[in-house]
Amino acid sequence: MSGRRAEADRRAARLTPLQEQAARIIATADRMLALDLSYIPAAYDSPFLIGWMRAAYAQSKVIATLTAQGLAHAAAPNRRAFVEIAFRLLWLRTLDMDKRGPVLEGFIVREKSLTTGFYDTLKEMGYEHDIDLSAMDEVVAEMLADKELRQQVKAVTYAAKAAPITLGLFSAWREETQYTHATGHLAVAYAPKTENDRVGQDVPPTQHGDLNRHRMVTFLVGTLVVELLKDAGLSQKAVEPILFAAWNAA
Repeated sequence: MSGRRAEADRRAARLTPLQEQAARIIATADRMLALDLSYIPAAYDSPFLIGWMRAAYAQSKVIATLTAQGLAHAAAPNRRAFVEIAFRLLWLRTLDMDKRGPVLEGFIVREKSLTTGFYDTLKEMGYEHDIDLSAMDEVVAEMLADKELRQQVKAVTYAAKAAPITLGLFSAWREETQYTHATGHLAVAYAPKTENDRVGQDVPPTQHGDLNRHRMVTFLVGTLVVELLKDAGLSQKAVEPILFAAWNAA
């Protein structure tokens, strides 16, 4: 191979700063998703916290991959899911420890209601299904007595108002929401009106497209899960693998 060709190959192999940042984020996600946490007891808090954590890092990997490929604008649904998990973890940490268990049960109660309500709606629309919902009846969860907490479980907006520390994450969640659903914002972002009254072409704006802010939130997610698990009774030694995996490439 000629020297000129070799140099061209080296230039092609070099990553841009954005691609390097994406690679770091993907490496962190891979470490987090590969963690064997089977030694952690399945106490009520643990499946929620670990499940949300894994979902967040799976979304993080998708976000970094799409962004590195120049498709950051298409990752709004992924960013929304990721930010909502980070928001819920931070919000949960603001609650008194004795409120957290009932709040997590509140999520189960609400999701049970949404599921059975969906199939009731199908019947009202004339669709007769043979899906067995008996397993839903076996889910035992207490209805939250605290009306304000029930509202916060039901809607991110109520939770944000109750915990001002979440404002930054809430704002990011709201921004991504308008590009996640079939909204006017989404339509106009992709097909803006031109000066000569024609249909133009564009893509939605991307918050923090350099991934720097996103990477900081990945650290936050790992740290919050560690602290919440410790609050739930796990030892520092039990949670150290999570902390190490989250911060190892920092």
